[in-house]
Amino acid sequence: MPLTPRPPDPDELVRLSERAVKLQALADHPAWPELRARVEERRDKHMRSLLRRLTAGGALDQREIDRQAGFWKGALFVLDNPELAEKDLQNAIAMVKAEAGEERTA
Repeated sequence: MPLTPRPPDPDELVRLSERAVKLQALADHPAWPELRARVEERRDKHMRSLLRRLTAGGALDQREIDRQAGFWKGALFVLDNPELAEKDLQNAIAMVKAEAGEERTA
């Protein structure tokens, strides 16, 4: 006799839904472009600092360069693509629903 899947945890669905609403509100807020501008300013300031170190004869570790480049690239990507955060939440909701079904059949 097949077991019917258990419904997903309502508290988890509520938490994820509330988070999606908050993320969308952030993306729609007029301050979002200002946040992006501040991140770009900080990135540029950091890059100028690295350039000063190099021109002064200082050494830079390649790992540090790669880590910083990845950090700034990721930060700007998130700011450029806020809708992906909502898609991630939708995927998380689907995963919670799937896990609820798997637990019931296990």
